[in-house]
Amino acid sequence: PPSLPFERFPGARARLQKLKPLIWVHISKTGTGMLNTLYNHPGICPNATQEARASPVGVEDEWFYDHYPREEACPGSFNLSYSGRGHLGFGPYFRGNQGHAIAMFRQPEQRAISAYYWSKSQLFVHTPELKTATIREYAIAVQGCQTKMLAEDGYPEGPSPCVVSYIPPTDRMVQ
Repeated sequence: PPSLPFERFPGARARLQKLKPLIWVHISKTGTGMLNTLYNHPGICPNATQEARASPVGVEDEWFYDHYPREEACPGSFNLSYSGRGHLGFGPYFRGNQGHAIAMFRQPEQRAISAYYWSKSQLFVHTPELKTATIREYAIAVQGCQTKMLAEDGYPEGPSPCVVSYIPPTDRMVQ
């Protein structure tokens, strides 16, 4: 019997090897599910400890990678020139990495609602201009985040493509 579940499918290992090294485009509010997927995949992170494979709920990327380095848990699986820390746009990294990027996407409205409540729990430290925004205003301010993460070219020098300069809507705009 195959030693790894994905080996039951002919060619799976070879296809996975062609994808490596991976670049994980970490879209805001999709991290926990994606970290779980990556660190629990035996073909991607064969050396991940049980502790690393446990569901990392609400863990910051930097803390996670400091405790469970990809180069040790997932040797050869990731392009480490793209840090994977934070919410880096993929645009500047596209050339030379076609076919190696992976990302998890959420329904945009659900992602924005999750981001709003996360920001609120963090006292809007990353988005102080949105501190008084309603959920609707917040969603409008961060709309298009997932697309911007893939296409933004000016990053990483500036803030995450998901964090925008917010100007509260005028009364005319709200009507």
